[in-house]
Amino acid sequence: MVVVETIKRYLQEHRRLVVPSFGAFIVKQPGTVLFSELISADDGVLRQLLTEQGLSEIEAAAKIDRLIFEVRHSLINEGRCQISDFGHFTRTTDGNIRFYANHNAFIPKSEPQRTLPKSKSTSAIRPSQHKEHKVSATKEQPQPKRNTSSRKQSSFGGFAIWFAIVVIVAALAAIAYGIYCEMTIPDDIDAEMDAKRVEIIQESPNK
Repeated sequence: MVVVETIKRYLQEHRRLVVPSFGAFIVKQPGTVLFSELISADDGVLRQLLTEQGLSEIEAAAKIDRLIFEVRHSLINEGRCQISDFGHFTRTTDGNIRFYANHNAFIPKSEPQRTLPKSKSTSAIRPSQHKEHKVSATKEQPQPKRNTSSRKQSSFGGFAIWFAIVVIVAALAAIAYGIYCEMTIPDDIDAEMDAKRVEIIQESPNK
């Protein structure tokens, strides 16, 4: 059956798979699979695995329901249900369902590989070598000398530029003030002269 093969392949690399509304297969150790009816809430994993094989959502749900029906029907009538070469279900006297995996058929594909710790020689020598290279590189590179004369020249040049600007601004201000005086002073003198003429004209008829 497609569902059984999917469950078997999934448990070879994972620790648990839930069959909705039925129970969960739990891997305790490689080759040992338990079944628990307490965990039956649908987490969507089994349906997703089936749809990834080309089945639709409806077809996947139908195949899961078909497996559950066949297992329950066989347990009620025969007290035992064999599911392919994966294992078989039985029902206890108190009505609980137990699963017995076939150890010959259930063989994990690959166990997690353990990475060997690095030897002390390589882990201790390499960082020190890198540090030595870095230190030697910094020692070999001569530091550029600071040119104080160029700094003095640049500061003197900047001061000269600012001084020239101040002189130019002062000269422009003086020129502007001179022009202003030339334009305003004659007007004031003419106004005074006109005022005196008016006074003379006003006094002459009275005399």
